[in-house]
Amino acid sequence: MSRFLFWQRWLFVFSLIVIVFGLGMALLNRTPLFAVFDKQVNPVFWGRGLLLPPGVGAFQGWSYGVLGATMAGWGVFLAFVTCYPFRNRERWAWQGA
Repeated sequence: MSRFLFWQRWLFVFSLIVIVFGLGMALLNRTPLFAVFDKQVNPVFWGRGLLLPPGVGAFQGWSYGVLGATMAGWGVFLAFVTCYPFRNRERWAWQGA
């Protein structure tokens, strides 16, 4: 396997991971799966208290949903670019990726 093909496949797999993480962030952000993530993020924005101010949960759900959808969309774009034009060594694909 050539070095180029290795890195092309690596980028493609990375883009699939970004898609999965983005979808998880958009759809599963208020579940126990994201408790570890919330444990790290919440003290930075809301202090070290155990209870969050009212309305923060809804805001977090919305903002994580938007961020997750953006990440998933970027991952889909990157997957298509790395799968076809990047593999064909088109110059714009290298610059776009």
